[in-house]
Amino acid sequence: MKEITEHIDILARNAPDTSRSETEALPDGTILKNGSEICKEHGAKLDYYCQTCKIPICSDCAMFGGDKHKDHKFLRLGEVYEKHCDVIKKEAQGLKKRLKELTKHMNDV
Repeated sequence: MKEITEHIDILARNAPDTSRSETEALPDGTILKNGSEICKEHGAKLDYYCQTCKIPICSDCAMFGGDKHKDHKFLRLGEVYEKHCDVIKKEAQGLKKRLKELTKHMNDV
């Protein structure tokens, strides 16, 4: 789950920006082009998530990856992102509720 979140955080931080046209590398070696993560092997945008390997991949990796991703299960990266956003929102709501409870107990003391 941590790997998924790290990649999603990178994508969220680097949303496409039309004013940027350069290619840059992040500290972990991830390549960005115009704010989108790029496959190191194919130079294509990472649009899918390999659930088996737990990494984002491009469509070429998914379709023509040979044995590397053979018989693996894929999801669209946007779907994975939305699911994680929902989980984070639910956890935040629970934390807010717990904070109110603790604040009430603290005031009672």
